[in-house]
Amino acid sequence: MLQEQLNNLLAQSQHCKNNPTLRIKIQTVQLQLKRITEQKVKGAMMRSKARWTEYGENTRYFLNWKNEKQKRKGL
Repeated sequence: MLQEQLNNLLAQSQHCKNNPTLRIKIQTVQLQLKRITEQKVKGAMMRSKARWTEYGENTRYFLNWKNEKQKRKGL
């Protein structure tokens, strides 16, 4: 919805290039979109970290176990 609003404002700005009120509206919508994008990115990072912790820890455990087993065979 915000992206559509921004597109409409940008289209209007093509016709009225020196309208300060329109510029402020555009900046406000752009800021709102930026905040939403940042929140989504932070959420994705948190989910990624949770998945890594859930699955990555097990992978690390088995990798270390395999390396220790190989070291014992070599000695």
